[in-house]
Amino acid sequence: MNAGPLKEYEQCLMQMLLNHGAVDDEVIVAFLEQYQEKYKEKVDSLQEIFRRINHRIRHLSLEVRSVVEISADHQRRISHGLVNTLEDNILKKFGTSLSEEETIYFADLCINLSSGPMSTKDIESLRIRPWSASQVASVLSKLEKLCWIARNHRGYWVLGPKSYLELRQYIERAMEESEEGEGAGSSSSSSSSSSSSSSSSSSNNNNNNNNNNNNRLQWPQILSY
Repeated sequence: MNAGPLKEYEQCLMQMLLNHGAVDDEVIVAFLEQYQEKYKEKVDSLQEIFRRINHRIRHLSLEVRSVVEISADHQRRISHGLVNTLEDNILKKFGTSLSEEETIYFADLCINLSSGPMSTKDIESLRIRPWSASQVASVLSKLEKLCWIARNHRGYWVLGPKSYLELRQYIERAMEESEEGEGAGSSSSSSSSSSSSSSSSSSNNNNNNNNNNNNRLQWPQILSY
């Protein structure tokens, strides 16, 4: 791999990724095709471009990754974004363009969205913060613009490509802690009951565990370069 400076179109692509939370594959492909047509310069494959960029930026604890999502209506979507490879404080992880209050709000919201799509009214009813409907709508719009959340084909809110690229460890750890807390509560209740009810409780616990596994977020494919 050529370890020299980034080519002009690679620098442009790097700036595009810096300016947006995530960029659709179609947008990047169109940009490269236009660049090639305009300057009559052959561009490398997207995979090779991302490898070269990563070679230059990994010392900054950043790298380009891609997420391949398959929607409920079987549409395939590929998005690319810059990922902070250090799991540091949440505010830095979620991006400095979010205020501290917005960051705390999203830290709770993304866990709820990991359980499935939600309508705006569903999100308002969570009462994560004592905000008005217009304040919630404003924050959701901002999070959507940054690609942390998105709307599915039915108009419900879901995790966006930036969340899939950045927040897997955070979300999975939060879900595991939640499941462990529920399991501990069930075990405590079970131990104080009779042996016959204990058997029934054990069966319920198994059912709950199966439900937790069924409700666990199915993470889309993440591509590294």
